[in-house]
Amino acid sequence: MIPVYVIISLIILFIIWMLIGLWAMNKAIRRKKERTLEEVEKDTSTAWYKFRDQIHHGIDFINSLPKKTLTTVSHDGLTLYADLFEHENAKATILMFHGYRSSGPNDFSCATEFYYSLGFNLLIVDQRSHGRSDGKYIGFGALERLDCQKWAEEIHTLYGKELPIIITGVSMGASTVLMASSLPLPENTVAILADCGFTSPKDIISHVIRWAYHIPPAIIFPAMNFWARILAKYSFDAISTCESVKKSSLPVLFLHGLDDDFVPAHMSKSTFECSKSKKEIVLVEKACHGESYLVEPERCQNALKKFLNECFEDFNYDVRV
Repeated sequence: MIPVYVIISLIILFIIWMLIGLWAMNKAIRRKKERTLEEVEKDTSTAWYKFRDQIHHGIDFINSLPKKTLTTVSHDGLTLYADLFEHENAKATILMFHGYRSSGPNDFSCATEFYYSLGFNLLIVDQRSHGRSDGKYIGFGALERLDCQKWAEEIHTLYGKELPIIITGVSMGASTVLMASSLPLPENTVAILADCGFTSPKDIISHVIRWAYHIPPAIIFPAMNFWARILAKYSFDAISTCESVKKSSLPVLFLHGLDDDFVPAHMSKSTFECSKSKKEIVLVEKACHGESYLVEPERCQNALKKFLNECFEDFNYDVRV
């Protein structure tokens, strides 16, 4: 017979373990006050610090454009916001999904002027639990993929099938759009552009636990996942980008920096290998997380234009960029 003190000790340890899991889950996905761009750029430890001049230029360009604010309601009742920047001679509309605890103007600051110069309408989305959009918990793409589908439907309703749709994302936004690729999307969706996405919520959380805290993920991940299912209504291991792209026929262009230690480049490589559709991958030397376009802008721009022109042709759109 097990002594009572052993049983009590085990119960106490279990409670402590569950409380640590709750704390870790909240740290990972609960919404918190967002840092301003000024606060981010003063942090010299961030990869963005050395590119602050380019980022400011890009944000100034975004702010110079007239915009419309759009809203939609998610599948679970959240009000979601996005800014629409219309091009007077639009060739396509590009939907832009930012990364984890970031924003569209920050993550797409340096690419937005390029996309606009190609003749694209720009839809810069506030992901759930970010910016103006409602939400208490971040979904690591598992929830946001359905928001992506909703925004694509909104743009299809607004412009019709004559104007092609491109969907792009950075980091968590890349995983969002890759997971959304397997969902029913408007027939005029011609391409997915995914910059430094991860393979699944479970994989990226496990990687960060190991990378940032130097402990085996198996120690804390099960408790975190329990609380995510109870409070955030999704499981970290319920979906993956790899399984999603296997079910998708949409063309995908992958980008990733080879010096990325936050989301390792092998995650994009794995998803690329899983993809069954038309696909290309651009791997950039000396680029950290989200830096590919910043480190080699000309190479990335040329790859994007070539890929998109092929996609327009494949989908029988008389459009060239």
